Formats: sequence, C-alpha cells, structure tokens
Amino acid sequence: MSSKVVYVRSDEVRLGRVRGMEVIMARGFVLACVVLLAVYLLAGVVVFHRHPANALFGAFLLVLLHWFNETWHNYGHFTAARRTGFPMDGVRLGTALLVFGTSIYPPDEQELSASVHIQRALGGPIANAILTAVGVVAILVLTVLSSHFVWVAIVFTIENLLVFTVGNFLPFGFNDGSTLLHWMRRR
Repeated sequence: MSSKVVYVRSDEVRLGRVRGMEVIMARGFVLACVVLLAVYLLAGVVVFHRHPANALFGAFLLVLLHWFNETWHNYGHFTAARRTGFPMDGVRLGTALLVFGTSIYPPDEQELSASVHIQRALGGPIANAILTAVGVVAILVLTVLSSHFVWVAIVFTIENLLVFTVGNFLPFGFNDGSTLLHWMRRR
C-alpha cells in the first residue's frame, strides 16, 4: 500500500485513509452535496411520489451513498493499480463536474505501458458493477419488506449501473472511458 503523503491544497480537507487510499475533500464537495440533495429530493417527490419528509430523508441518504459509490469506484482503481505494481495514492472528491472525484497518482510516476493504464482504469467500473448487484438485491429485499425506501435502493442501483459502471465506458473527457480510449489507441 502507498504510504506517501498526498499534497492537500489550502482549500481542501484531508478526510483520512480508506485501507491505504488517501481521501481528500475538494472545494467543490459542499456545493455538489447541495446540488445532489436537490436532485435526489426532486426525484423522490416527482418521480417516486414520496412524501416530502420521506423524500428529504432519502435524499440525504442518497447523497451519502453517492459519495460512498464514488469512493468505492476509486478504491476499485486503487486496488487495480496496486495489482499492476504502479499504485494510486488517493482520491480527491468533488473535482470532476463537482459531483465526481479524481484519482490521485504519484506526480513523479514513470512512463507506464498502455496495458497498465487500461488495467487501472477498469478497476473502478468493475467495483461499481459489484455494487450494482448489491443494489439489485437491496431492491428485492426492500420490495418484499414493502419499505417506503425502496426508491433509494432503485436510485442507488441506477446510479451504480448507468453512471459508475456503463457510463464510465463512454469517453466524456474526464472519466475512465476517455482514459481507456486514449490508451487502447496506443496499444
């Protein structure tokens, strides 16, 4: 595991380490939380027809789950990077479009092969594919229990599937799809 200290800018907060991966909260994190809360609250009320109190509680839970998903995603990269022998240092949350994180690699990293970059990039989507399966199970269990919060599990699962798994194979310029496309062309 990497034991390097990651540089933290004056407008950032070091949250700690998750199994060796440094987690940093960037300046955009707080604004992203507010935006996500509003989007999830609106989804709860308008799409899932939840009572505003239920929607608000679910929205808070979904904001926490979103950042869990993002941290889990980057931990997937972190694990894949360790396996290649070229580890990642951490994640900076609230950087890419404010609602996503950015993987932090050593600034003095040597030139790496396309294969190493591809392996590291695939770690995040693979990790979230696992969470998608967990979400499907949660939907089934909460449906059987007739929970008022099954909608939270549905949003969690959709986000993991469409944003963090499948969506990461589309080259948007800031995500894994762009990394994969770049390095697959150089293979």
